[in-house]
Amino acid sequence: MLDELDTLVGRLAARINECRDALASSEATTRYALIDPILSTVGWDLSDPSRVRAEYTIPGGRPDYVMFHDGRAVLVVEAKKLGARLIDPANKEDPATQAMNYAMVAGCDYFV
Repeated sequence: MLDELDTLVGRLAARINECRDALASSEATTRYALIDPILSTVGWDLSDPSRVRAEYTIPGGRPDYVMFHDGRAVLVVEAKKLGARLIDPANKEDPATQAMNYAMVAGCDYFV
């Protein structure tokens, strides 16, 4: 899997260079063009709602992805458009804090 992931990262780097403006203008485009391929490559079946739920509603928000294992939420993935700041000390709801809060509310041990 690591070789496949390494090859994918090379392809995605080229995609970023070719499509930077489109990726920087849309979180949805960033999700399907960059994030979905990585999640699929590391083994998440994005078409299986028993394993992955997009825009999953939890108290306080809707994480972009919540991953499940044996019926339990185990991972929150919060997506942002290419170039978005992940940590912003001036904003208490920066994306990193948002993802961490979603994971805590969903009962997940991990967030990305």
